[in-house]
Amino acid sequence: MVVKAWQIAGLIILAIVGGGCLSDTGTRRSAPGAEADGTDATAQIDATVEIDATVEIDTTVEIDATAQIDTSGPDALDVAVAEIDPDAAEGTCPIARIAVREGERVPPQTVLHLSGLGSSSPHGPIHGYEWWVVQPDGSVTLFSPSPYVAEPTFEANVAGLYVFRLAVRDALGNPSCAVAEARVLVVPGDGIHVELTWDTPGDVNQADTGGDQIYFSAGSDLDLHLLHPKAYGQYFDRTYDCYWDNVNPEWGIFAPEDNPRLDRDDTDGAGPENLNLQAPEPNVTYRVGVHYWNDWAYGPSLATVRIYIDGELKDEWGGVRLEDQEMWDSHEIAWPGGAVTRIGDVPQIAPYYRDP
Repeated sequence: MVVKAWQIAGLIILAIVGGGCLSDTGTRRSAPGAEADGTDATAQIDATVEIDATVEIDTTVEIDATAQIDTSGPDALDVAVAEIDPDAAEGTCPIARIAVREGERVPPQTVLHLSGLGSSSPHGPIHGYEWWVVQPDGSVTLFSPSPYVAEPTFEANVAGLYVFRLAVRDALGNPSCAVAEARVLVVPGDGIHVELTWDTPGDVNQADTGGDQIYFSAGSDLDLHLLHPKAYGQYFDRTYDCYWDNVNPEWGIFAPEDNPRLDRDDTDGAGPENLNLQAPEPNVTYRVGVHYWNDWAYGPSLATVRIYIDGELKDEWGGVRLEDQEMWDSHEIAWPGGAVTRIGDVPQIAPYYRDP
């Protein structure tokens, strides 16, 4: 125990004033004959001086008291140190990690299941997630239900490369050291894959959806068509035109592989619409067209058609301006070989083309 100097001085004064003394054991006792014999009293005072010498020795103790000044105050400093993780002092921070259940290579229209649950922090659990994506031109897909959950889904409809990124925060609010990244390549697997996307400048939010498509739509509606030669160039043919009202017609030799499929019809803006044909018929030249079914008062759109043969992009024709009810004859695809040819040097567009 540290005894401060002023406490010892007080004891000395008490001894003198009280006419007593302290024994060498430190207990207080009366001074016999003090009132009759002043000499004895003087001797007791001398003894007090000897105790004062002890005070000089205790000055070392006073130095110890100075060393313990911090411990005599609030212990907040000790608490703060106890709460600091050793790794935090070395500058570590949360680490974001991404897992994609479906892998790194998928066909179009795959719903990707993303997970950030593998992320970690030396300071405790992860409390915040933020996702974003760099997607191919024409893709406007959003994370579902939002980009701020641990495991969102994402529908990859447009062919091409998707780069997903994730940042996290831990329970203390520390951000991740670096952004995690995962790449997914979307590659068509059919013999012929035709993709339509469009941009409508008059639609301020082309990623939204909705409407009854009778009185209202959240976006413009363009449609993709694939003609068999037996349609004789007539779009909206009920047998030999594959489009939104004839999504899987029977062509060829009554086998599903040589029948086209409209796998995605977008009625409220931006696309994509996807047409696929797994095993095209030999000695057949198919025709591709784009019809502006309804602009829903959003105005003109800029259409882009991409054609893939056996997973390889053969042609992309973009920025073609279409008005409501116009029909664009875009490409021919010859089989076998998959030769892709643009129809005309400039877009061949028929005005006011309607379903007969």
